[in-house]
Amino acid sequence: MSTPSIPDLPRKRFSSWWLIAVVAVCGLAFAASYWCAPPAADAAWSRPVTLTANSHLAVYPVVALDRASRVLVAWSEDSSAASDYEVRTAFRAKGQSWTVRTIPDGGASGTFPQIASGYGRISGTIWVRGLISHAAASVSPSIDAVPGNGSARWSRPMPVSTGAATPSQVRIATDAAGNSVAVWMASFGQESFIETSQSLRGTHRWARPTTLASGRSLLLLPQIGISPRGAAVATWLRIVGGGPADPSGQRNEVFAARRSAAGRWGSAHDLGTEYEPPGESAAAFEFPGPRVALDSQGRAIVVWQQKQASRLTVVSAVSTNATWTTPRKISSPAVDAVRPELAVDPQGDAVVAWVGPGQRVDVTQTRIDEPCGWTTPTTVWRGDPRVDPYPRLAINSRGTTLVSWSGASVGVAVRDSSRSPWQRTRLTSGGNTAVAINARGTAAVVWQHPTRAGITVQFAQATLPLASPTLRPRCAAGRR
Repeated sequence: MSTPSIPDLPRKRFSSWWLIAVVAVCGLAFAASYWCAPPAADAAWSRPVTLTANSHLAVYPVVALDRASRVLVAWSEDSSAASDYEVRTAFRAKGQSWTVRTIPDGGASGTFPQIASGYGRISGTIWVRGLISHAAASVSPSIDAVPGNGSARWSRPMPVSTGAATPSQVRIATDAAGNSVAVWMASFGQESFIETSQSLRGTHRWARPTTLASGRSLLLLPQIGISPRGAAVATWLRIVGGGPADPSGQRNEVFAARRSAAGRWGSAHDLGTEYEPPGESAAAFEFPGPRVALDSQGRAIVVWQQKQASRLTVVSAVSTNATWTTPRKISSPAVDAVRPELAVDPQGDAVVAWVGPGQRVDVTQTRIDEPCGWTTPTTVWRGDPRVDPYPRLAINSRGTTLVSWSGASVGVAVRDSSRSPWQRTRLTSGGNTAVAINARGTAAVVWQHPTRAGITVQFAQATLPLASPTLRPRCAAGRR
């Protein structure tokens, strides 16, 4: 299979006057315009670095950056055909070399690791080990205090979930003080649960889990978002009909529960319906499900895909206190839109990416309090119909935005303000990306890269231009 790239521009003959006119138009139009090539990125991305052995199976990488541009990568790795997956990490302080470690007792089916990070901090990692969710925190217990030699030392794992229920699909988020909140689904017999727990910075203890929802209908795909001050929102799905292999698809309801900064959870709210076409979540890198994020004031936004008439549409709901708005359509009603991803900065600038026709990646934005509406979607990747791009998003405190996509090629697009064009870069072949960006503009992307003997985890980094507050108006042109 050939490696796809951003399509070349058609070759046409122009007179010098036509050439001058086209150059002038390109200076004013969006970079994604058919006649104008995307501009080169201001910041050069580093050459990809391979963090794992070529003969191993290393999958589901995640990445985080702290405010000092120290980077942590975590993934699941199977080093031989006879072993279970174990959780491995790679840590690098700025200007130093990588330190790759296996988390103690991270084997026994250590799968789908997640990094506890947010607002310039990295507090640890969490994963599912056998039938128990575990967390590991750095000794100090934050990578903020890693010794100067750049080696990330890990504590022994500690149990997070308790009881006889089998946990899975764990997610975690961290506030500006280093306090982490985890959420996961669990099942026991015919019952399923959405559970949560919290860990305070400075301790290795996790609170006794709290059950947010339970029932005989399958509850799944929880997500967690947190504000700098610790207010949080958990979202999840409840299956109401069908399934991944059902010819009619899978029909779900989206639920959300709010947590105060003091740690008190409120009751769950039904936000609306969600629909997944047949096979969408089968053998996928990431389930579609809802996505959630909060700003510094605790205002929350949830996005998900919904079937309206004959189209799949991306919708959003906003909560500024205990109530939620009705779902609002944010993608074009004329085409299908699936797999939305969401990122929000502390000021409330929300960016959403999704997969459109032909596996293209579209992006829109708004303020989380929605005074201006959503911008007209912009296509940042024209797509390859053969490959699902699985877009990923990250945004820093100054509004610099990073989006990545997967497939036969790994690509990234960056924008330093709401008025700037997207700048695209193709890195290499591979898929299942994850991205991070800190307040200094240091950006990182990781992905799976297939080899003849296995699957490796690769990493690239860049320093991106920072947005200026004067370039981020509250209401801009192109809103709808």
